[in-house]
Amino acid sequence: MRWVKFGCIGVMALGLMGCSGSILHYLPLDHSNHQVVIGNPNLSHQVSIQDSVTQRINGLLEVSVLILSHLSSPQFLQYQVYWYDSQGLALSKRTPAWHPFLLSDSAIKTLIITAPSFHAEQFHVVISPRAQSEFRDTKEINEK
Repeated sequence: MRWVKFGCIGVMALGLMGCSGSILHYLPLDHSNHQVVIGNPNLSHQVSIQDSVTQRINGLLEVSVLILSHLSSPQFLQYQVYWYDSQGLALSKRTPAWHPFLLSDSAIKTLIITAPSFHAEQFHVVISPRAQSEFRDTKEINEK
């Protein structure tokens, strides 16, 4: 019976990976319920998470994530944040918006993200590559 249970779990996991199109790489941050997710295997070799800090400012959870580029050319990236309450329930049923940013060659970028609600206790940050053509304005990118 035990092998049947593990077999079912394995089949479900393979099925999910097949549906997603790519394997998500989880890089744990400073707390077990805070994670950065890099949704592209190639990107996980091009950037790394150096540090993160979480703090409460005026009652809202603020997250600072330091990302290091390992490439000698700029990278056009984007991130989105999923927020959860103390019980692990999503604060929003909507898919969060993507936020573009430029990671300069061999540079460190700090993303500072503030929770939308006082109820936020946990989060996942998803980082993904973004086509340069999708950026509206280079000046806008550099300001982020």
